Amino acid sequence: MPNSKFAPIALVCGLLIACMFKIAPASAKSPPKVVGASDGIFAAFQTHPLVGLGEWHGLAQEMDFYSTLVRDPRFARDVGNVVVEMGDAAQQAVIDRYVNGENIPYPELRKVWSDTVGIFPTVLDLGTINLYATIRSVNLSLPPSSRIRVWLGDPPIDWPKIKTKDEWQALEDQRDSFPTTLIEREILAKGKKALVIYGAAHFAVYPGGLALPSPVVLHRSTNMRANFDSRHPGALYVVIP
Repeated sequence: MPNSKFAPIALVCGLLIACMFKIAPASAKSPPKVVGASDGIFAAFQTHPLVGLGEWHGLAQEMDFYSTLVRDPRFARDVGNVVVEMGDAAQQAVIDRYVNGENIPYPELRKVWSDTVGIFPTVLDLGTINLYATIRSVNLSLPPSSRIRVWLGDPPIDWPKIKTKDEWQALEDQRDSFPTTLIEREILAKGKKALVIYGAAHFAVYPGGLALPSPVVLHRSTNMRANFDSRHPGALYVVIP
């Protein structure tokens, strides 16, 4: 872990460098402009309904930055939605109640991040869990119509009913298609915007310039970036620190 004194600087520098590499090549007449990390994200939202923030799982500095973003008044006002990988869509009603201020018993709440398809037996990164609490805190200061909505992007799963690897695999194969459809239905079709927090492999572009699945998930035909590039060209701006 880097020296904590320099950790925020390291994260901001990483995000600034990442922001230089847009989906479309930068014009020779318009060199990349270095701006503050949060400002760069909000600038991207001015021209794109979706900003994908590629996560290096477990990187504390990046997870701290999520909270910086959602605490910024511009987030609730101009964006209003967060789609997260580390959340079981079967628990959507639970997270809706929690981020709107309802007190949820912990055994029920923890299913949001413990009952996931892609990471099991549970998500251990505190930054992911703290993001839910941060959004709840922000929402309590806002009127209901202006609150931030959290969308759980991992395919819904009921683990007690999963008896074979094939049953799990059928859900694993949907870990890019499910959030794509969710975002199309709940964000794009309604003219909204969303920050999409997913592992970097879901947004990666591999040799040849194509967005393809990570080498560790070759059973999925395309990743989320490929889905949006083909079905909604220009909708998704990707930042990978």
